[in-house]
Amino acid sequence: MAAQANLTDALVLPCGATLSNRIAKAAMTEGLADPAGRPTVELTRLYAAWGAGGAGMLLSGNIQIDAGHLERPGNVIIDRERLNSVASGRAEDVLRDVAGLQQFRRSDSRSANATSQGVTLRGLGGNASSRALVLLDGVPQGDPFG
Repeated sequence: MAAQANLTDALVLPCGATLSNRIAKAAMTEGLADPAGRPTVELTRLYAAWGAGGAGMLLSGNIQIDAGHLERPGNVIIDRERLNSVASGRAEDVLRDVAGLQQFRRSDSRSANATSQGVTLRGLGGNASSRALVLLDGVPQGDPFG
C-alpha cells in the first residue's frame, strides 16, 4: 500500500514543476478592480497576502476579455479596447495586470522575434515547465517553447 500524502508534502506536476505543498487557493471573483477594469492597490495587497500565506498554488480568476459581459462590477478587464488604447502600443504593458504572469523579454516586443520573449507562470519556476502561451485573436504573442 502506498504511503498517504500530507497537505504539507511537495507535489511534482506532470510538467516537471514542483509545488511546495498541496494547498491551493481556487480562482475566485474578488471584485477589486477600478471602474475601468484595472487592478487596484487593494487587489495587489490581497494577492500579496495570499502569496505570503504559504499555499503551494494560487489560481487567479475572473479576468474578463469583454467589458460588455462582466460577471460583476469590479472585475479586471483586458479587452480589445484596452489593448488598443494602451499608450505604448505594447500588449505586455496590459498583461502586467494579470496576477500570476511574469514576462521576460530580451528586447522590445515591437521589434523582437517571438522566440526571444514569452510569459511564465509565477511560482512554477523559471524554466520551460512554467512557460505559457498568450494568444491575441488566435495569433501567438510569444513563443512558449523558445
